[in-house]
Amino acid sequence: MVPEVWSVLDKIKDFSERVRSASWVGATGKVLKDVVVVGVGGSFLGPLFVHTAFQTDPKAIKSARGRQLRL
Repeated sequence: MVPEVWSVLDKIKDFSERVRSASWVGATGKVLKDVVVVGVGGSFLGPLFVHTAFQTDPKAIKSARGRQLRL
């Protein structure tokens, strides 16, 4: 089970880095600017963690510039 978890985490990291670097763009060819946070099971913790990171973590703050968080 652990190798599968690491595989998924690697895919998430790859996707995130491509969005941040603007090498992954939308269907129109424009840089993605809106971040949509979708909670699962009614939990507000995931969106809260994303929001907090965008406000407090230096790397996240830099990545969030020019983007809008939508809950």
